[in-house]
Amino acid sequence: MSFGMIGLINTIAYAAISIAFVHCGINAIVASLFAYLLCALWSYWTNARFTFESRAPHAVAAPRFLGMTILSGGIATTILFVLHKIGVSIEMALVLTSVSVPMANYAAAEFFVFRSPA
Repeated sequence: MSFGMIGLINTIAYAAISIAFVHCGINAIVASLFAYLLCALWSYWTNARFTFESRAPHAVAAPRFLGMTILSGGIATTILFVLHKIGVSIEMALVLTSVSVPMANYAAAEFFVFRSPA
């Protein structure tokens, strides 16, 4: 439940920050990457603490989270880029990206990122 709430807040923040930057004249890809990075910091802290109640040391979980974030950021950016290039509005592309990427992130976080070393 908390992953969903954190994710919902994070998704809204990502979309709002991205759209705001795009409307300020920043390239959509740059806006998306910057928004994604800001939201990733908040996501790590809140999910480690509240969702997964992680006991994994930050020295273990943070690099894993960074790897997951880079991978999912690349996927999100690719989805955004392709949809925008084929004529989907930036707003719709952001919505579609914001729905597809979090599902994969939950599985990665649950089974890899915040799992304590044995």
